[in-house]
Amino acid sequence: MKISLMLPIVAVLTLACSAESGASVQPEQSSTPSDRPSALPSTDAGGQPPAEILGPVVADAASRASVEPATVVVVSATAVEWSDGSLGCPEPGMLYTQALVSGFQIIVRAGDRDLDYRVRGPGRFRLCERP
Repeated sequence: MKISLMLPIVAVLTLACSAESGASVQPEQSSTPSDRPSALPSTDAGGQPPAEILGPVVADAASRASVEPATVVVVSATAVEWSDGSLGCPEPGMLYTQALVSGFQIIVRAGDRDLDYRVRGPGRFRLCERP
């Protein structure tokens, strides 16, 4: 008998706590691809990453090679999904998130050097010196 009295009390307390915390008791609406945020800007019509991705990479490469940004050539730019936060370029002694990470691998030629950049998003890149 005590158990049958406890169930309605537990149910009322659960609903009261949900209402206080602002939690919704309504089912979640499914989202469609159009209203989900994109993890990474898409490529342009020519298959290249957008300017907000390429611009900082080209500027960094030009600075490292001591050349003008206009002389930096994009050798390849490939959309990639890496298996972890190392972006396919782990550094010894570092720990990385173990989750899929979308991004781009961009190889540029600056002066006489080819540089391998790994990009997670606008302004979020790193030079991979040991691919």
